[in-house]
Amino acid sequence: MIWLNTGISTNDAVISLSFTGTSDTKKPIVAMTRPINRGTVYLYNGKIARYKADKGEEAYREHRKNSCRNYRCLETAKFLRYVENQFFDEGWSLDAAVGHAKANGLFSTKEMVCTKTLYNYVDSPSTSPIQAGTAAP
Repeated sequence: MIWLNTGISTNDAVISLSFTGTSDTKKPIVAMTRPINRGTVYLYNGKIARYKADKGEEAYREHRKNSCRNYRCLETAKFLRYVENQFFDEGWSLDAAVGHAKANGLFSTKEMVCTKTLYNYVDSPSTSPIQAGTAAP
């Protein structure tokens, strides 16, 4: 694709853009080419390529929809309640509760989270589905 009727190819333009500025502002070439490629529209039966900012923005928004982190709290709610009961009522460690559930086949792997995730929940109580002192009866 020739960039903006200047006779400069996209790769040449991106290379010149990516290596200008200080080392703090340099970006990898892929970080520059991806938005350009996503915003490129082809005119006249694909013979002429043009960059359209609104198409690039639309593609960015569409890709962004799938980039959020998915928490599995709903799928693992029973398991989390089980771990809460074992931890708060029985005095078990998180490792022991997970190990016991795995060894006895109490939950499928889709219904469980790993021990590291449980410890992350404990370390960040603001985003944790496990609340201290709220174990289910």
